[in-house]
Amino acid sequence: MNYSDLRFDVYRKLIKSFRDLGHDWSEVYFATLDSEDKLKLYLETRYHSGAAYITVEEWNHLCALQQENEEQSIQFQDLGPTLITNGELDSEFTIKEAPSSSWSTYKRLLQSKDFSDDTIQNIEITSLRILKRLRIDTKQGHPVLGMVIGNVQSGKTANMAALMTMAADNGFNMFVILSGTIENLRKQTEGRLKKDLISEFSSDSWICIENESRKTLTDLYLSNTSSIRYFTVCLKNSSRLTLLLRMLKSDQAKKRQLKVLIFDDEADQAGINTADISKDERTKINKLIVELVYNRKKPNSEYFSPYESVNYIGYTATPYANILNESPDREDVLFPADFVAVLEPPAEYFGPQQIFGDHPSDSMPILNKITLYDDKILYDVQKMNLDAIPESLKDAIRWFFCCVSCFRLWNINKPVSMLVHTSQNTSHHDNVEKAIRSFLSNTDTNTFLIQCEKTWETQTKQFTLEDLYSHIPGYFGVNIHKYPKFEDIQSEIISLKDFSIQRIEMKDDGELNYSKGIHLCIDNCKYNPGRNDKVHIRLAYPDESLNLDFCTAFIVVGGATLSRGLTIEGLVSTYFPRHTSQADTLMQMGRWFGYRRHYELLPRIWITDRIKKQFEFLTSLDFSLRHEMSLMDSSNVTPRSCGIKVKNSPKNALLRITAKKRMQDAEFTEFDFSGAVSQTTAFFEESKKIANNLEKTQEFIKYLNIKFVHETKNVSYIWREVDYEHVFEYIKSLFLPNMSSEFVEIDRLEDWYKKVSKKGIIEKWNIIIPGVNAPKERIVDNISIRPVNRSRKKQTQNDGIIRIGALRSLNDLALDIDDSSISNEERRILKNPKTAELFRIRNKSGLSSTPALLIYFIDKDSVPVKGSEFRIPLNSADDLIGICINIPGGRTGESYAESLVVRIKDRIKALEETDDVQD
Repeated sequence: MNYSDLRFDVYRKLIKSFRDLGHDWSEVYFATLDSEDKLKLYLETRYHSGAAYITVEEWNHLCALQQENEEQSIQFQDLGPTLITNGELDSEFTIKEAPSSSWSTYKRLLQSKDFSDDTIQNIEITSLRILKRLRIDTKQGHPVLGMVIGNVQSGKTANMAALMTMAADNGFNMFVILSGTIENLRKQTEGRLKKDLISEFSSDSWICIENESRKTLTDLYLSNTSSIRYFTVCLKNSSRLTLLLRMLKSDQAKKRQLKVLIFDDEADQAGINTADISKDERTKINKLIVELVYNRKKPNSEYFSPYESVNYIGYTATPYANILNESPDREDVLFPADFVAVLEPPAEYFGPQQIFGDHPSDSMPILNKITLYDDKILYDVQKMNLDAIPESLKDAIRWFFCCVSCFRLWNINKPVSMLVHTSQNTSHHDNVEKAIRSFLSNTDTNTFLIQCEKTWETQTKQFTLEDLYSHIPGYFGVNIHKYPKFEDIQSEIISLKDFSIQRIEMKDDGELNYSKGIHLCIDNCKYNPGRNDKVHIRLAYPDESLNLDFCTAFIVVGGATLSRGLTIEGLVSTYFPRHTSQADTLMQMGRWFGYRRHYELLPRIWITDRIKKQFEFLTSLDFSLRHEMSLMDSSNVTPRSCGIKVKNSPKNALLRITAKKRMQDAEFTEFDFSGAVSQTTAFFEESKKIANNLEKTQEFIKYLNIKFVHETKNVSYIWREVDYEHVFEYIKSLFLPNMSSEFVEIDRLEDWYKKVSKKGIIEKWNIIIPGVNAPKERIVDNISIRPVNRSRKKQTQNDGIIRIGALRSLNDLALDIDDSSISNEERRILKNPKTAELFRIRNKSGLSSTPALLIYFIDKDSVPVKGSEFRIPLNSADDLIGICINIPGGRTGESYAESLVVRIKDRIKALEETDDVQD
């Protein structure tokens, strides 16, 4: 049964709504009714009301899949919308619902582009929250400084356009988009915004200012009664910024009418001040952006004639430099002191967590290895201009030919691409391109076809539809093309191979002509097109207006222009041996992140082991930063008051967060565990180690019962105010696999705890044993423990490790909350909370400085929920012991490595007490 079929959508949404209302899974399986007969009648009623007919068995299977997806996503829990603010009241901006409003017009455009209802709602809610942090009048005060943190290739332009339309509806009349350092990317952004904003159905008239040197403010209509809205997409280089500033100063009277919203796209690029801040120096581009935002040449100098308002928002997926480089204590800096918002990607986003997982064993099986031997061959190709490309690159090329053939079989008439990203050196690009051309030219078609079939068989067995559902929980409701048989695509592979590899043809009038063959492109500034060129060497996709009746195919070799911003359309094959030592640079290079609607099974990546390990760390880093900000949101802490801490790899051995000159106001802190919520998800299968963990746990419970009086909540047990010595002695007595990285630093955690507890910052521990309403019980020191059910994940390797994916349920962290200290509404929220909601309620209930240790007895006979496709029975020698550590975090977030935090002067004492501990 294909449970991704669209006919099940209405039922998936229904299941989700039951969970959102706080119903337990035991209730959801019966649609909140009390018998299977009533459920059957309910499903028949839905059918007669127009929904597709499904059986009780199919309903149970859908519930099982949704439950499994929810459990699978717990490790990287949806943190909910995050917005850290300066504490000021929201502005009174609203969404204008009139059909002709800019927002309503843009919303219809999103609907026409097949954006899901959930995605559009997410964009609307997030954009409105950001809009309410802006100010329509800043003449008498400081410009509004904010940041929006998105995800690489996650549709940032859509969120930007949404905020522009809402702001336009509320009176803003000038929008400045600072767009990177590469002209091709600037043009791409400008073209998208034109298509998104300019519409005959909108009551606002959008005008794009394309040449600032030819415009003055005198030419613009800026009165409050004008319906004209202006936007300009400006390259971040000194000459373009100078022209922009000249235009904005050209008419002092008109300038006072400007309500400006500045979007610094890729805010961590070019605009960061890498000059020596200790000497109050600034780079030229940073100086010009600061002048644009602050409306004066430098701190303490006179202001120019004021704007009506100016609001600055930095957009980036890698904000490390922005939050580490200059503290808000300094004058005229771009630190996001007023707000930081985090965009949530939709469920269908292929992101770091989905592809690289929370452990190496959990990475999505679309990754292929570039061996050291192949890496050396490629190095020789680049340096010595050799023709022999490595076998892994040949494999990536053959897979690309198979994918192009699939696109054409499926009648997807959109571009499909392969990315070869090996170096920043433009001469290396030439050599790699030449070697690829030589390989394709010198391999006969029959041999190539045989090799393609081998690649096809390997790759299609490696990643299946079930793997997709397992790694991207909730990826349903989309018509996913299944793999065809190889014989169905082989004729197209032959046709592609028989076409000679070619450039994009350029006609005399400058128009580009595309063939049905493979276009081999080199994308770097060396190959900017000239008037008399007959071919176009750089990557250029066909305009939609051409309405081509076939998919165009591109192999693109490049460096800097492919590292950031530029969207690689239909990316199905990525060859990426590129080396870098900086986290922000590497994350931006992940062009494979994004959306792959209608070809979800095709994307493949070839990378080295080192790069894979770097991305695994980046995945943890990215989640850690978002968790840190979620904690700040729930604790009502502002960016200006204490900065944002960023996890850093020990001794920078694996990866630097960003370049040294881009984090000048950052200081290293000691290991800091505040805000950590960690759980064991892997266990030894060996019976002696299982027995040891049970014995040590039973001894610990006996100690607790001797020294403390336990409380009960349903079938769970709580002991309060337990001394740390016994907690750490117990944890260190357990056998845990090395892959349980959360507990590798347990000695450092104990040292950290000793220091902060001496200062009274953190209190004694609460110990919790969560239980479930099930008949099976285990008697330990006269208390009845009900083991939880956690089935085993299917796995290909037999390494003596049991993996369960997730141990705790998020609402287990609420078990030690005293119900009498919270409201009825808060009790309802805690049935199915978001992370930020949970910690807000914990703080309110008096647990803001109380750590908790959760001990789970896992039933050795645990079985998957009915209908599960990705799990098998636990089948362990005895009950397993799992633990979860919850460390409170006022303003700091989880970090098991060294951390970086921007220095803030004169922190108030209350915040200082929850800060990192110093020697």
